Amino acid sequence: PALSAQPPQQNSVPPPLTSAPTASAPSMATIPKRKKPKPAPPPPSAPAASHLAPSAATAAPPLPFPTTGHLVYGPPSSPWNSLTASTPLNLSLPEYNPLGLLSCTTPNTLTIEYTAPPDSGRFCLSVSGQDTFKDVLLHVNPRQYWRNGVLLMNDCDGSWGRSLTAPLEMFPRLFGVKRCLTVQVRHEGFDVFSSLAPSDASTERDVDGGKHHHMFRFEHRQAMPTEIGQLHLQLLTAADDKGRERQNWQVHRVNWGLQPLLAAAEPEYSCPGVNSSQALHPRKLFVSGLDKGDGSEGAQERTKAMLERDFKKYGDELHGAAVTVLGGGSYALVMCGTEAKAGKAMAEMREKYTRLTRASRTAE
Repeated sequence: PALSAQPPQQNSVPPPLTSAPTASAPSMATIPKRKKPKPAPPPPSAPAASHLAPSAATAAPPLPFPTTGHLVYGPPSSPWNSLTASTPLNLSLPEYNPLGLLSCTTPNTLTIEYTAPPDSGRFCLSVSGQDTFKDVLLHVNPRQYWRNGVLLMNDCDGSWGRSLTAPLEMFPRLFGVKRCLTVQVRHEGFDVFSSLAPSDASTERDVDGGKHHHMFRFEHRQAMPTEIGQLHLQLLTAADDKGRERQNWQVHRVNWGLQPLLAAAEPEYSCPGVNSSQALHPRKLFVSGLDKGDGSEGAQERTKAMLERDFKKYGDELHGAAVTVLGGGSYALVMCGTEAKAGKAMAEMREKYTRLTRASRTAE
């Protein structure tokens, strides 16, 4: 609403005296004449948007879909529903070019327009370099009721890696409104954004100002495909092959194309996953993708003995490297003697243990 046209009271001059002046009161000749107040400025032509940041109120929001590329799923097809679909929706993302990603000249942006009902517990998608999805480069899984609501990110190279999570309360709401989930591939990793779908942008813009909200950066854990070809997208119906933990969402359309990078190489603002290496332990290593055999205690003891033997020279001079086998034998933590030895182990043991990374400080 427009501001009131009345002038501020502190600038008003008292009205002329109506009673006889006293000896201490000023004479009528010394009282200044009342000045005519200046008119209030005209109201703005458009309603004020005081609830938005200045940039959000004045700047046009970026397009949620790539300006050039491929509609890999969408109209005239009806929305894909994870509750009624009998199989996951597998889509090919053509014209993948590893050199084009570096120069930002070939398709690099995946945008999914979806609706997750307000009571949906979760939904998820996976990006892979193979149509078999045995190896997953990126797994995105918002969970509304797990641990009070989290966004879970992970990868799979024969076995699932160490998941990274961030509270859903950090982001604009992902459930109960039609939104666009954007995944941008870059040489540092995958940037994941959320924005309102174009059909809801005019009525729901107060949620995030119509902007792309940078939710996560998932640094590459596996090498991206080196050959020109295609990536693959899988929209899941359930969390496992047995149909447990059914996903609940509808996908309206999926675009894959070229779009300028939406985030800097090192964003200045806080974003989960950015500079995650600062939270890594200087001496602890994480080894995943191990063969756990039958999962018995004997198999785990053999895995532990193998790791202690292979990493002995990188550990303490008296006791060697300390090894803790977890996950039924599928992954382990290795504590090296010094930070320099941990770095040397990373350089020398990656050929045998391809899924060898630095462990976080909280891993145990």
